[in-house]
Parts: sequence; structure tokens; C-alpha cells
Amino acid sequence: MRPLHLSLLPLVLFALACGGSMTPEFKRSDRHFSDTPVPVTFSKMDLPWYGGKVEMATESSMTVAYVPSMATPDQLKDWWPQALEDAGWTIEHSSVSGNGTLDAIIVRPDGRRGLMTIRPEGSLWWLILTVDP
Repeated sequence: MRPLHLSLLPLVLFALACGGSMTPEFKRSDRHFSDTPVPVTFSKMDLPWYGGKVEMATESSMTVAYVPSMATPDQLKDWWPQALEDAGWTIEHSSVSGNGTLDAIIVRPDGRRGLMTIRPEGSLWWLILTVDP
């Protein structure tokens, strides 16, 4: 009989590989092909696209889809608030729900408010960013 610690080694290595940070498949500025353009409100910002695909957009909102090979949920929850803060926006309040959804109230430099949500749906993670027009 093998010692218990040797039989658990593959499981531990697998868990570390799945739970550790990953290098995104795409560069920060790479946006996946989309017929939907980035709204003007967000177009001049240095946002963490990493292959995300803009699925829907209006003048003051956009929904971006990510598959697991593009970014982990934890990476999205780190990158997006930081990118908004780097652009001069303020995260006024944020909370994470039981399913991992991050909701944050955001305030633009001009005082207009909005909401950022990063949430799971099936095998995708969605970023939804909406600001007052």
C-alpha cells in the first residue's frame, strides 16, 4: 500500500493548477470580434478587454462576455474596478453575493453614477457596466 500523502499528490497538484492565477490568452487591449462597438463613454479608457466580447451596448452601457480561457472571475473582479479607478472613477460601494457576483456602485469624475456587475451565467462571466447618461 502506498503512503496516503503520495496518493493525494495528483489531487493537490490539480487543485493548485485550477485555483491558481492564470495568464490570459489575450493581451489587455485585445477585444474579441464583435459587431457591437464599444460605447463612446468607454472607448477612450484603458479597459481590461483580454479577449472579452461586447455582446450589447448603448450610449451609456455595455455587456462584455468572457470565457474561462480569457480570464478568471477573480481576475475580472480585480482588473475592472482597478481600470475604472485608474480612469478617475470612484468605487463607492461594492459587494459579492453567494454565487460570486460582484456589484459595485461607481461614480464618474463628472459626478454621474452607475453600476458595475461581474456575474456568472452558465460557463461565461459577464461584465455589465452602466452609467447615467
